[in-house]
Amino acid sequence: MNTHSEALFQINQRLLFHIRTLSNFPVFDPQKITSDVETDIKKMVSIMKFKRLTNEDEAIMKMINDCSKVLQEMLLERIMLQQDSIQFFTEKEASDSSFSNTVDDAIEDGDDRKTKSRRLTKKQLLVLEGWFQKHKNHPYSQKDQTNLLIKSTKLSKSQVQNWISNRRRKEKNTKVSPELAALLLTG
Repeated sequence: MNTHSEALFQINQRLLFHIRTLSNFPVFDPQKITSDVETDIKKMVSIMKFKRLTNEDEAIMKMINDCSKVLQEMLLERIMLQQDSIQFFTEKEASDSSFSNTVDDAIEDGDDRKTKSRRLTKKQLLVLEGWFQKHKNHPYSQKDQTNLLIKSTKLSKSQVQNWISNRRRKEKNTKVSPELAALLLTG
């Protein structure tokens, strides 16, 4: 492999890495992807200035082009999903806020004691459980998602983080390992 082919191969590998990351993990760093792609574009432009590109170089450049199109589509889809999620929580909060304010006022008027309930409301549980089910493959909230959950549930940051952590643990504990499942079925 000549030096151009090696550089092009590395660019292609980086793009494939970003595609795998976006495919497997809901949490990604858009600044890192942007920075890598901008650096790779500069390298490709400098390589393309050379008039003597081998057939191998051209084949790798075609693969890079294909990978970049896939990466672009994946990023656009992820951005749209994130915007849909934010819009859903914003609309849900707006529709529920007037009702919950009325209920909160009625509760406060009817009870002079300021006792705190140790349980979350059904609305809060619905929002948190909805988020968890949507992110079940990788249930770790990003900062913006945590802030959105805080806003929509009116819980503190630690309450949201603790709920997510406890829910992950609960999900993990409800799964039966294949070895135990075999023993339970035969016993």
